[in-house]
Amino acid sequence: MVGARPTFVGLAILKWQAAILITMSAEPSCVVAVRGWAAGRTTSTDQHRQEDRHMDPKKTALVMIGYQNDYFAKDGVLRGVVEEPGRVDEVLGNSVGFVRQLLEKGATVIATPIVLHADYRAMASPGGILHTMKEVGAFAAGTKGAENIAELEQFGDKIEYVGGKVGFNAFANTELDALLRSRSITNVLICGMVTSLCVDSSGRAAYERGYDVTIVSDCTSGRSATEHEFYCQSVFPLYGAARGSDDLLTTMT
Repeated sequence: MVGARPTFVGLAILKWQAAILITMSAEPSCVVAVRGWAAGRTTSTDQHRQEDRHMDPKKTALVMIGYQNDYFAKDGVLRGVVEEPGRVDEVLGNSVGFVRQLLEKGATVIATPIVLHADYRAMASPGGILHTMKEVGAFAAGTKGAENIAELEQFGDKIEYVGGKVGFNAFANTELDALLRSRSITNVLICGMVTSLCVDSSGRAAYERGYDVTIVSDCTSGRSATEHEFYCQSVFPLYGAARGSDDLLTTMT
């Protein structure tokens, strides 16, 4: 289950998808079949979305992931996770603008920061990026890196903060699902860091809980442009959609 063991499930998914990327140039029959099936799903999803263009802001929530100094500040210890640092600043600017317009339309905006105990007790046997986070002391409670970015302060209490996130999945061990249901939310938009990890894990978890999921593509960053494009084109359409912020705003009235 996505919510139960986000670390190991997420890593397993990454290894499988990395294998597809590595072998894609050879075009073996199995890869062609997987890509063809995914393409079919994408077309079907796109047609469904175009048929139902309207999205009620009152039933829509933006879930923001990782908008903290360790990712977005110039001296953030995880800023280097993204191959193109300029992409981080672009995502931040797009996100702030998108939040402002969503709030004006009456949508719900929720931030789900990850804050870890100083001894990283939630990471008994971390691997991959979780190991890196532990090694560099990322998101440790009481540190500047774990604080929410200053750019969100302008919105005050219009952004709601849900604590408890200690892994990839924003739903695991948090009250996020309860908050969304209390607001009768049906549409969940997800943005933030990183496309292939917390964003994807949270998107899958939202889908499994019955929400209509959309990843905000220009308000999200992968570790590389190739990774981000792959997820937006071939992974997210399997359980939801990936759309730009401007496109999404046109669907809300």
